Amino acid sequence: SLITSMSTNLEISLLNLDTDLYEPVIVALNYLFPKIVTGGLLLIDDYGVFPGETRAVEEYFQSQPVDIKKLPFADTPHYVRKT
Repeated sequence: SLITSMSTNLEISLLNLDTDLYEPVIVALNYLFPKIVTGGLLLIDDYGVFPGETRAVEEYFQSQPVDIKKLPFADTPHYVRKT
């Protein structure tokens, strides 16, 4: 697949997830979040809106010290700054 064949040197500074469903979100997080550089951003478009997307994000980050933040001027998206 495209995701699994990506270069191990790939570095991502901004990753926008807008899939709404559990499976595409959990797959994207598993393969792509580790490639986000320190200080990079993960935008989660419908976190807290669509149950599948919300569950995938919560499961992925459940054992990680991550702060999922909301923009002060809108209900969506939420974001994570990678530390």
